[in-house]
Amino acid sequence: MPGFSGGGGGGGNPSTSASHDVSPIFSTYGVPMAATAAVLGVLTYQAYRWYHLRSQRARMLLTRAKSSPGELPLMRPIVMDAAGEEKFRNFVRASKLPRQLKSALCRDGVFIGNPSKVVALLEKMIADGSECFQVVTDFDATLTRYHREGKRCDSSYGILDSNTLLPQWYRDEADRLRKKYYPIELDPLLTIEEKTPHMKDWWLQAHEALLKTNLHRDWLGKMVQQSSVELREKTGVLFAILEHCNVPLLIFSAGIGDLIKEVLNQKCTFNKFSPGQPMIVANYLKFDEKGALKGFAKELIHTFNKHEVFSHHQTDYFIKHEGRRNVLLMGDMMGDLRMADEMKTKENVLTIGFLNSKVEVCFPQYRDSFDIVLIDDQSHDIPIAIVEAVVQSKSPSA
Repeated sequence: MPGFSGGGGGGGNPSTSASHDVSPIFSTYGVPMAATAAVLGVLTYQAYRWYHLRSQRARMLLTRAKSSPGELPLMRPIVMDAAGEEKFRNFVRASKLPRQLKSALCRDGVFIGNPSKVVALLEKMIADGSECFQVVTDFDATLTRYHREGKRCDSSYGILDSNTLLPQWYRDEADRLRKKYYPIELDPLLTIEEKTPHMKDWWLQAHEALLKTNLHRDWLGKMVQQSSVELREKTGVLFAILEHCNVPLLIFSAGIGDLIKEVLNQKCTFNKFSPGQPMIVANYLKFDEKGALKGFAKELIHTFNKHEVFSHHQTDYFIKHEGRRNVLLMGDMMGDLRMADEMKTKENVLTIGFLNSKVEVCFPQYRDSFDIVLIDDQSHDIPIAIVEAVVQSKSPSA
């Protein structure tokens, strides 16, 4: 690039204008011209190296995205109209929210469709304090990373689907089912009512195939070790804050509960939870006395029936925490928006949507449905900022 080649010439040739511009400054402090040239040369090289590496990463992500159309996000996949983006950021900046929280909400990749609603919810939750607060979250692609440098990370079902301890025919069948049903799960043109029977068919067929694999309970730990599943950055920090401040955490997943527990045990930097924390509601495996898989416990949970089956798995959780009327709810699918439907005493629910794939197509729906949308954010920086603001506040009863 002309700018960089000009800088390089200035570093190596004392007769260039760049050297004449800076030499009086350096000579004033007794710095030899040769040293000046060396310093400029190093700075030019570092600038070029930064640009080159950044361009390499961009090309890598673009190549992977093209190889799997619609699957993975690009570095800056969505740009709202400039006026709309500045509007919500200006509204947040002008609010009375804590400075660190405002800074987090105004970072790149965060989108707020209704800033007045979000600010009002946050101000109410902060005023009420941690005693009125709880967190309800999905697991796969919400607590866990969706990708690492453009390469998909395993979900809880993906841990099984990609592992060689299970026969090849099962892995082929899991891949066939995913290719058939995953596009339906993500299709923004279909209603949840239209998607629901397809999701039920997907889960039932996947479970039926898994029952024929002779899966053994003792394999689960090794399967997690061999998988690519990862928790999002700072998940342990989020958990530690919730535990330290006695904020209930409900993980409500359509994945495999046994594997979710194993992932948390192996992968999470924080595991000193008090008894009953976190509460994990998911599809659990049933094993016989020899450790062989023989079925599934309780009613099937899939992406879009969480609001219907929670009480069949947990009868008293929301009753136990009925005084915690303010809910931070996090998910990556539209069905996750209804995870707290069974909570009769809820008053304020702030929703965070992790938009992980088919970004350009799904963005309008997520923006209009979730209070806060996070695009290609593989961390928990935003939830942590919100939780910290709530637990650090002085509630009226304090």
